[in-house]
Amino acid sequence: MSYSLKSNIEKTIQQVLPDEVFDTFGGFLFEKSFDKKYLLAEEDNICKYMYFITEGSCYSYIVNNKGDKHAVQFALEGYWISDLYSFFFRQAGDLQHRDTGTYHYAYAQFG
Repeated sequence: MSYSLKSNIEKTIQQVLPDEVFDTFGGFLFEKSFDKKYLLAEEDNICKYMYFITEGSCYSYIVNNKGDKHAVQFALEGYWISDLYSFFFRQAGDLQHRDTGTYHYAYAQFG
């Protein structure tokens, strides 16, 4: 699994993560690439994944009643992105996630 992911987790928890712990955590992850403008999550659907950007970028947006898009999150390499409310509470989400190029993501799916 990505060194940048391990580094991100260690920075967040402010301690060194033993390889065996990271390897166990890695069992919950998988990597996948998507083409530019691929819609990763759609409004009114349950968000099943948290995305760690290993290469490229992604953004989340909401669409108002006029059909205008309003960006609410941007994620660059080394950052996470998801509709956390939808992910954790298993409720239909309000956000849509679209990537901005052909990039790679590590997914976390729990539960």
